[in-house]
Amino acid sequence: RLLPMGIGLVSANYRLSPAVQHPAHIRDAAAAFAWAAGHIADYGGDPKTLYVAGHSAGAYLAALLAVDPTHLTDQGVSPARLGGAIPISPFLYVEETAPERPMTVWGTNPDDWLAASVTPHIQPGRPPMLLLYADGDDDWRKAQNERFAAAMQAAGNDVRAEELPSRDHRSIIDKINAP
Repeated sequence: RLLPMGIGLVSANYRLSPAVQHPAHIRDAAAAFAWAAGHIADYGGDPKTLYVAGHSAGAYLAALLAVDPTHLTDQGVSPARLGGAIPISPFLYVEETAPERPMTVWGTNPDDWLAASVTPHIQPGRPPMLLLYADGDDDWRKAQNERFAAAMQAAGNDVRAEELPSRDHRSIIDKINAP
């Protein structure tokens, strides 16, 4: 469905906890972006129009990659190469999410949770972002998306959040090809 619209897709994965702990996940996402930035032209893609997207935890990684430029610079890629992000049903505020998740993901230190969050990176000059979430997502997840979009807008960024009707956390991605 995307290719006829001139949109190519590189699908990448990342290592999962408990085998690894943050920041291994975001390093994997940044490495995948660096690979795409360096090789997309070999496959007919335009290296000047690169975006990141993901669903759920992958959406958190896409958002973090967009707002924290250190992950791309650590890979030798200019953050300016990232044209934007499309997080789909992400959680965003790790300091709120981590206490309810296994400690193998972000550890037990609340300072580490905050460092892994989007919170310290809500600043001007970030790439455009379209946050998509389902009307059937949990209320806390919807609230995080709306709050993050508002905070990023207040910082002067082009960010918006859209609620998709008749979807839940799983069907928002299962029905990605539906109109």
